[in-house]
Amino acid sequence: MLCACSKLAGAGKNHVLEQKVDAIFAAYENPGSPGCAIGIVENGDFIYKRGYAIGSLELQVPLSPESVFYMGSVSKQFTAASVVLAAEQGYLSLDDDLHKWIPEIPSYGHPITLREMLHHTSGLRDEIGLMTLAGDPVENIHTTQEIIQLIARQKKLNFNPGDEYQYSNSNYFLLAEIVHRATRVPFSQFADENIFQRLGMVHTRFYDDRTLVLPGRVPGYSA
Repeated sequence: MLCACSKLAGAGKNHVLEQKVDAIFAAYENPGSPGCAIGIVENGDFIYKRGYAIGSLELQVPLSPESVFYMGSVSKQFTAASVVLAAEQGYLSLDDDLHKWIPEIPSYGHPITLREMLHHTSGLRDEIGLMTLAGDPVENIHTTQEIIQLIARQKKLNFNPGDEYQYSNSNYFLLAEIVHRATRVPFSQFADENIFQRLGMVHTRFYDDRTLVLPGRVPGYSA
């Protein structure tokens, strides 16, 4: 009897929670608005998850908790973890000079360590900023070599390595390439085998082919 009452109380609590959450996201619930997916976790388990509004405005596909989103810069934590794991496995050292692995980048008269790149203290200029200055839309498809060449064309750093902090996507782009060169397997494969599979993240991946069909994928929108 006590067990039954406990379950009923829990169900009532969750129902109140659902109503409160739905009220917060009610403004998204229209067919002309990109939406969002939310999940609430308690003690390691989902107690509520739901998608609101539209995942693809073009195709009018509704969002759901199973929708597949682009990670964007959230991916940097997995890139950093991959670098650390590669170091633990003996493929590289966090104190290696960038030029050991990517000699295409000029020396600039200073070593640039992988550790400095991880902490955004390398002084390397941001690849996306460079594309913007060149009038090259970020949405364009670029090969790895094209981006390396873009970074390598810079005549100097923004500051000497280790002197300052400045967020730069170039750091993490090059770190992913270093993991690939050091381990001799595609970066996406290394991350999948060493992080995503081990954590049971079966719906998370880096992908090398933008034409790859991913069921449930939805585009991102800017506010």
